Amino acid sequence: MKRIKIVFMLILAVALGGCAAKTSATPPPAQSDSFFSAQAWLDENANGQLDAADTPIENATLIVRLEGGTEFGSKSNAEGHAFVSVPGGAQYPVSLTMQAPAESDLILREPVRVRLDSASGETISFLFSKK
Repeated sequence: MKRIKIVFMLILAVALGGCAAKTSATPPPAQSDSFFSAQAWLDENANGQLDAADTPIENATLIVRLEGGTEFGSKSNAEGHAFVSVPGGAQYPVSLTMQAPAESDLILREPVRVRLDSASGETISFLFSKK
């Protein structure tokens, strides 16, 4: 009788042990950042087209605007390149634009604003001219 009680207790302990809530040791996947790049160009020959005569613009500001209105920005380097990282990833669509360097006599010609509906991986070129 004692053996039956011990066996019953062991079976009960194993059965109840299997009912415990299982916890996952694997954390949820991290959401990676989204990266955007653009390049600012000065339309040297004023033909309205990006061509070999055009030169890069330093200190133009790339602005990435998310759907909810949050904006991220970065200034262009000496080669006219600007890079923006959106922490935690961007929800598309997003829009990109550039602003001329402060206190310059430049205006943005085209494109004025670019809408991206998905990640493209491309560098967007923005063309500026003198006022």
